[in-house]
Order: sequence, then C-alpha cells, then structure tokens
Amino acid sequence: MNIKIIPCTTSHIEALGKHFARLRAESGRNGNHFMPFAPNSPEGPRGPDQLKLNLPLHVPGWERCFIALDPDNSAAIIGHVDLKGGRLATEMHRCVLGIGIEEAYCNQGLGTALMHAAISYAQGEVQLAWIELGVFSSNLRARALYKKMGFAEFVMVPDRFRIDGAVIDDVMMLLKLNRIISEQ
Repeated sequence: MNIKIIPCTTSHIEALGKHFARLRAESGRNGNHFMPFAPNSPEGPRGPDQLKLNLPLHVPGWERCFIALDPDNSAAIIGHVDLKGGRLATEMHRCVLGIGIEEAYCNQGLGTALMHAAISYAQGEVQLAWIELGVFSSNLRARALYKKMGFAEFVMVPDRFRIDGAVIDDVMMLLKLNRIISEQ
C-alpha cells in the first residue's frame, strides 16, 4: 500500500475533522467500541486545535499530529496519530498518544507506520521521556501493536467507561523513550 504519512498542519484541519467524524461513526458498530464516547454523543475528538499545533513543547497543551493520506484521494485523511502535552509545566517530559485508522484501511500496516512516525518524532525531542496511552482491554489487536512498538502495560482500570450499556475496562500503557533526559 502506497500511503503517505505527513505532519498535520493547519491546512489539514478541515479534512481531519471529516476523518474524526468517520471514526466516530465506526466506533460502536457491532458493539465494537474503540473511542470512549457514545456514537452520537457531542463529546469526542474533533481534531487538533490549530493554535496548539504550533505551541512549543515546553508550553502546556501542545499538540502534534501525523496524518495518513488516502492513496486515491490525497485530500482525504484515512488515519492519524497525535501526541499531546500535559496541562502542567511539571509534566512536559510526557505526552499522550492517540491513534485512529478508518476501518477500510485496518490490517494493512498503517498502524505500525503511524506509530513509527509518532515515536520517531518524540525520540527527536530531547525534553520528552515518556509516551503514554490508554486502550480498551478488549481491543487485543491494538494492544498487540502497542506491545510490538515497545509499550508496556502498567495498569488496567476496571469499569472506566460505560457506553451504550457496555462496561469497558481501560489499559494504560507506557513507552520510555530510549535516552537519558537531563533536568532543565
């Protein structure tokens, strides 16, 4: 598959919003939830904030995003991975990863490629020491991908979410970036 992965810029915000809308519609089909929001809920991801994409990594609330473009329509986004900094200055050595791939493009190596883009970016930023993420305990395919990428499970939060009557446990995972970080 010839899919291009590029950094998201403010020019991609509208297309990314459409991608998130498609993901929201897919989550919950056949009882398979992968987002912590009810399918028709007004809550949930809308895409990165234009201002936060340009914040320096020492400023709380920064975001970075990488997108996968549809090989048949380069204006359409079919997958993304984002990294978000914390809300406090004292946690700027950590970021949270989120990823989403539209159903038609799953099981084709796109998750691995997107994860490589995010991890490579984080490893190139000297102040980042950790990447963390949450994944539904029932999402075995995603958990296997994250383990393959070096993430370790550190806690399972029982009954974390309740969506359309389903009780969902959440697994928190961590990746320690491979370098020593000096105090700043």
